[in-house]
Amino acid sequence: PVVIGGTPSAMMGAAPYSYSWAPATGLNDPAIANPMASPSITTEYTLTVTDANGCQDEATVVVNVANGPVADAGNDVSVCSGVDVTLGGAPTGNGGTAPYTYSWSPAADLSDATTANPVFNASNMNALPVPYTFTVTVTDANGCTATDVVNITVEPGVIVDAGMDQEICSGDAATIGGGAVATNGVPPYTYDWKPNVGLTTPNVANPTVTPTSSTIYTITVTDDRGCVGTD
Repeated sequence: PVVIGGTPSAMMGAAPYSYSWAPATGLNDPAIANPMASPSITTEYTLTVTDANGCQDEATVVVNVANGPVADAGNDVSVCSGVDVTLGGAPTGNGGTAPYTYSWSPAADLSDATTANPVFNASNMNALPVPYTFTVTVTDANGCTATDVVNITVEPGVIVDAGMDQEICSGDAATIGGGAVATNGVPPYTYDWKPNVGLTTPNVANPTVTPTSSTIYTITVTDDRGCVGTD
């Protein structure tokens, strides 16, 4: 809304005055000196003032209604824990009058809550999916605003245990991997041990290794959703 009318809306003549605004569309009260106008389209308002002697005068004012911006927070997605998600559309702000300013809420988990496309680092080590909802407010050069919401579902992360460090004699073998190599994800899991030195079966949870020198083995576990964990 905007207040229309002068300061004052009538002078001279003989007080008191009566006021009549036309059209009445978008006005909170067409019979006062300074009504609030909130038209949906650009509108010319005419004020007719009548004084105590019945003398009249008219004046007009135009309230221009600018097209507001359109906000796009991006598509709802489901992602694995630990994956960076870029929020916002392409573009996030459109229409209205550029340039735009952006405000994302909540801001705590975002790289920069004042940019069009901030990055959210999805972290979830719970047993169930965790929902996040982010709202973007786009403000254009006229101060007009628009909002949009995006929902991010973060799937549980895969917890991986490569087992305890071991010490063996040269020529001996050792079984690596924890008692439960992968947990918290969605089975079945696939396993990938590296490097292949002294390792004949890299795609099992607990392979036997016979390294010829001290070796650091890393396991990468992928669950049924494609979520990945390493140790």
